[in-house]
Amino acid sequence: MRRVKIDWVDSTSLSGWGQIDDKAEMKVCSIGWLLLNRKDRVVISAHRGFGTKTGLESYHSQMTIPKRAILKMRDV
Repeated sequence: MRRVKIDWVDSTSLSGWGQIDDKAEMKVCSIGWLLLNRKDRVVISAHRGFGTKTGLESYHSQMTIPKRAILKMRDV
């Protein structure tokens, strides 16, 4: 499983970034486990866990980022 760092532009401040103009763009840096890499979007997860009894992987706090918003993506 790849862990990636993504620099991207958020198109709105409605999500609660605070202290920015509501017309401004916000440059964001996100780091997470790459779950999906499609032509139009990527999905990352902030948390990766392993079941103590089953050994199965679990993911939490997934986020989808549109490819058109990504400035740079690299492995970390």
